[in-house]
Amino acid sequence: MFGAARASLRGALALLALPTGSVLATTGKRTSRPAERAWVERAAALALAAKRSVEVAEFRRDIDAHRVALRRIVQAHPNPPEPVLKLHRVMVLTNALLHAAAECHVGGRIVCPADLMQHIEDQVRNGFEHLHALEAGSRRGGGEAPRRPA
Repeated sequence: MFGAARASLRGALALLALPTGSVLATTGKRTSRPAERAWVERAAALALAAKRSVEVAEFRRDIDAHRVALRRIVQAHPNPPEPVLKLHRVMVLTNALLHAAAECHVGGRIVCPADLMQHIEDQVRNGFEHLHALEAGSRRGGGEAPRRPA
């Protein structure tokens, strides 16, 4: 499972240029959202796999398994609080973009346009930001999602 995503998670995080202190500070530690964290981390690895032009069939199997994992997460929380709902929305959009990447192939390899890869990377980064805000909020007793500057 997740064969194409076996690429180094550290490489995926470096690829996304996440600031130290955001996801890196919480990766591997206890989290209030373990299923969501695992899903977003796999999404980062899948984004890296797409960027590295992995084999199509294996990537599609990984994306399908990733979709099933997302479905289980969402079904496990039918009425989540607003910050969790926002994270789930980011995850659904990320999933759709990864599925679009699975359709971009030449000669049996994933070959995505640069703008699609940028959108995927932005959504994965957005997912980590929301996740980090939820985790920080749960330690403080809150749980607000990150605010975007106007």
